[in-house]
Amino acid sequence: MDGKTSEMIKFNLFGGRRSAEAIRSTGYKTTGNALGEIVDNAIQAQASHVQIIVEVNKTLKTTRYTENIRRIAVIDNGTGMNNEELRSALLFGEGSHFNEKGGLGKFGVGLPQASLSQGTVLKVWTWQHGVESSISSGYDLYDEEWRANGSQIPIPIVDAVPEPWKQFVDSTSNSGTIVMWANLDKLSCTKANTLFEKSEMLIGRMYRKWIHDGKVIIDYITVDSNTQKLIEKKTFRAVDPLFVMDNTIVSDLDPPVDPMFEELSPVNLTVEYGDIKSKITIRTSFAKEEIAKLVNKKDAAGRTAWGKVAGENIGLSIVREGRELELDANWTSTTNNNRDPRHRWWGAEVEFGRELDDVFGVTNDKQTATALRDAYNHKFEDFKLPNETIADTKNRMKEEEPKLYVNIEVAEQIRNLISNAIDKLPKIKNPSVDDGKDDIKQEVEKDTTEKVHEQQEKGEEGASDEGEKAPLEQRKEELIESLKNIGTPPSEINVIVSNIITCHSKFYFTKQKMLGDDSFFSLRSDAGVLIIILNTAHPLYEDLFSSFEYIDSDEEYTSDELKELLKDNYRALKYLLISWARMEDVAIKSEKRSPTLNRLAWGRQAMLMKGINPEDD
Repeated sequence: MDGKTSEMIKFNLFGGRRSAEAIRSTGYKTTGNALGEIVDNAIQAQASHVQIIVEVNKTLKTTRYTENIRRIAVIDNGTGMNNEELRSALLFGEGSHFNEKGGLGKFGVGLPQASLSQGTVLKVWTWQHGVESSISSGYDLYDEEWRANGSQIPIPIVDAVPEPWKQFVDSTSNSGTIVMWANLDKLSCTKANTLFEKSEMLIGRMYRKWIHDGKVIIDYITVDSNTQKLIEKKTFRAVDPLFVMDNTIVSDLDPPVDPMFEELSPVNLTVEYGDIKSKITIRTSFAKEEIAKLVNKKDAAGRTAWGKVAGENIGLSIVREGRELELDANWTSTTNNNRDPRHRWWGAEVEFGRELDDVFGVTNDKQTATALRDAYNHKFEDFKLPNETIADTKNRMKEEEPKLYVNIEVAEQIRNLISNAIDKLPKIKNPSVDDGKDDIKQEVEKDTTEKVHEQQEKGEEGASDEGEKAPLEQRKEELIESLKNIGTPPSEINVIVSNIITCHSKFYFTKQKMLGDDSFFSLRSDAGVLIIILNTAHPLYEDLFSSFEYIDSDEEYTSDELKELLKDNYRALKYLLISWARMEDVAIKSEKRSPTLNRLAWGRQAMLMKGINPEDD
C-alpha cells in the first residue's frame, strides 16, 4: 500500500454513500445536547470563555418579523489545534483523549457527530499563535464533488477567520477554535430565543460545576445575518438540581431562602469491576424549612417562579467527570407515592469518572448512562433463583454478571438516599391537592380530567378508561412507545410521561404534520390517556392555533401582534363552523345520516366538561 492510498484511507470520512444518512440519524435529544458536545471540547482544551453565536435571518410576515437560525458557531479561547489535530478532530473515532485519565472526552466522535446531527456543513477555524495564524478545514456532506472524490477530510489551509465570527474572538488569548454549523436542517427549534430557552436549563445544569466555580463563562449571542451586528447577549447561569449552590438561576427569582435546599451527608462508594477500582459519590438534598412550610399551602410554592424552576429539575442528576449526562425523572417512580408533590422538593446526584463508562453504559454522545438508567427500578430480589438467599444472589451476580451487580447495588443506594431525603420533608395530607403545576397550559386538561372521573363514578365509561386500570409500569411503557411513534422528542418523553401519570391526566395535546390527512386533529388512546394530535399540515392550523403557539412558546408579543393573532383565530373559527354547517347541509340533501345528532352530542359534552349541566334551567 503506497503512502497516498494510506493517507486517503486514514482521512476518509465515510465507507459508503449511505454512511452520511446513518451518521446523521444517531439522534441527539435536542440541539442543546449537540451544542454540549462542542462545549465539552472547548473545556477539554482549557477554555475559560465559550461563546455560542447564533446567526439569524429576519423576515417580515404580515405585521411582525419572524426569524430563522441560519448558522451557529461555537467560539472558545482554548489551546487550539495544529494541522494534524484539526484533521483528526473532523474524523469519527480519531479523538486525542482516549488514554487520558480524566476529562470530558474519550470517544472521539463528538465534534463530527454532534455537528452533522444538526446540519450538513461543518467548518472549523483554529489557531495557536494568534488569530491571524488561523487554519481551517471542513466539509459539506451533500457536496457531490467532495463525495465523488472519496469524502476526504481536506488538508487544513491557512484561512483568515471571517466576520461575524472574528469580532467575538478573545483578543487576550493567542489560541482558540471556532466550530461553525450551516445548512441547519435538523435543529430542534428554529428561533434563537426559543433555542436559548430550551437550552438554558440543560446547559446550565450540564456545566453547573464549571460555571459556579468561575472556571468557564458560557455566553449565548444572537447576530443579524444581514448586518452582522449583535442583537442580544445572554450568559448561562448555573442550574443546580440539588439547589444547594448559591448564585444560580434561582437566585434572581427571590426565593424565601437561597440556596433553597439543605444537603445531606454525601455517600461515597467504591466500585470494583475487573481491574477497575473507582469511587462514586451520591449526594442528596431536601427543601429547607422556609421552603418546606409552603409546600402544603395551595399555590404558595409550586406557582412561584422559583417553584417552577424546581418543577423543571426533578429527578436524579447523572454526572460524569463533573459534567451532567442527563437529569432522569424516572427515579421519582421508585420511591413512595409518585403522586406525592414532595418530589419537587428533593434533589439527587450520582457522580463518577470516565473509567466507569463501560460499567454504567455511557453512550458515545454522552447523553445517558443506559445500564444505570435501566437499573432504576430493579432490586436484587428481582434476580433471585429458587432456594437462593439475597446474599447468595448477590455473590452469584457479582461473579457471573458483574456489571449488572454494580448497577443494582448503586441503584439501591440511590433509592434509599432519595427516600431519606423525602422523609425529611413534611408529610402531605392530600397528595391530590394542586401542587402548583396547574398553569394555563394544563388548566383545561386537569379540569376535564376531573369531570371524566366524575362521569366514571356515575358508571359512564369510555373505550379508553380500561387502560387506566393497568399497572403503573405497564402504562408508562405504553405511553413511552406511543409518544415515540408520534415523533415526540426523546428528551421530552420521560418528563411528559411522568407528568401525565403523576397528575393522573386523561388528556394530552401534541402536534404533528399529518401529510395526506385532511382532519384538523387525530386521536390516539394509550394507557388510558387520550392523545389529541393537532395536524400542523392543515391549511387552517397556523391561523387557528397561532395564539396557542404564543402561549406555548412564552415569547413576547406587542399588543398589535396579539390583535393580529386574535383576528387569525376569529377567521379560522368561522371557517370551521361554516365548514360544519355546509357538511351537515349536504348530508341532509343526499339523504345520508345527518351529523346533527353528533353536533348536539358534542355540544352537550362540551357543556359537561365546562362544568355546566345541560339539563339545568
